Amino acid sequence: MGSLDFLSTDYQFKKYKNVYAGMLQGFYTIFRVDTNAKKCILTIGASKEADGEDMLALLQPRLCEIKKVKTRIDNATLILEYPIPALGNYKKTFNLLNDTVIPFLVENKYKSGGFIYGKNDGTIRLFQIGLQYLYLTEAERAEKEADLTAQKEKDKNTQENFLLGTLGVIGVALAGILLYVIVGKMNLYVWAIPVLLSAISYTVYKRLGKKLTVKAIVMILIVLGIALAAATVLEYGWRIYDAINEAPDIEHISFFDALKETPELIITEPDIAKLVKRDLLVNGGILILASIITIVSAYRQEVRFIKITRLD
Repeated sequence: MGSLDFLSTDYQFKKYKNVYAGMLQGFYTIFRVDTNAKKCILTIGASKEADGEDMLALLQPRLCEIKKVKTRIDNATLILEYPIPALGNYKKTFNLLNDTVIPFLVENKYKSGGFIYGKNDGTIRLFQIGLQYLYLTEAERAEKEADLTAQKEKDKNTQENFLLGTLGVIGVALAGILLYVIVGKMNLYVWAIPVLLSAISYTVYKRLGKKLTVKAIVMILIVLGIALAAATVLEYGWRIYDAINEAPDIEHISFFDALKETPELIITEPDIAKLVKRDLLVNGGILILASIITIVSAYRQEVRFIKITRLD
């Protein structure tokens, strides 16, 4: 990844954890790189009294020379998103946006203030709320605090449906077993399956179980671990079945007969045992790592753990 130091040296932005924040020619601005989504996100506080003017329609023609920039408005902010530049040349694209967007905002008499209502009463500060970074007035902060308190109370009163969530994860695991075997049979990248299962399992449990708990995380890891072991045995059973039926001097057997013999062959045949152990260690490690990144990270972002922190 290229350097973002220019934001501090050229624009006097301050770095707060994984974001840079500061004033861009009088406009409150936050810049961050989303490595998961492989995009840069530039948020600029900009608004003015409603006059029927479509900011995006007026701005878009000026952005045509800057590739793949997507714009949207969220409350009193203009948000620009674009792919991480090739070779990490962040400075070039940022400078282009600065030279294009800021003059447009000034010409059209936009003002900068709190990111919710766009007012500037002299109390604006930078806050972190979960994964969000926002410039807020004291009144906006108080409103966010009240909203967060209400969400936490709602979450506290939400009953976890562990049984339904578990059934959903088991369903994902069964589908994952079939997908693992098919992908393995095609000699493709089976290591991608544990990553996919971790993300889908969290989403399914959250939807069906209503809330994510430590008990749920343990259950998901156990179910996915069992699914991974079963998928590995099933895949090697299929390989053994193909090997037997492709050999001209060996009597053909059914797939289920080959599958019944697979566990014993895994135990007694050193070459097969070595391959199975390797696959389980590699894919098991990927499963644990993917689970930490997706499920555990998501757990830490549950509303009951979110707090509002002033950064400046």
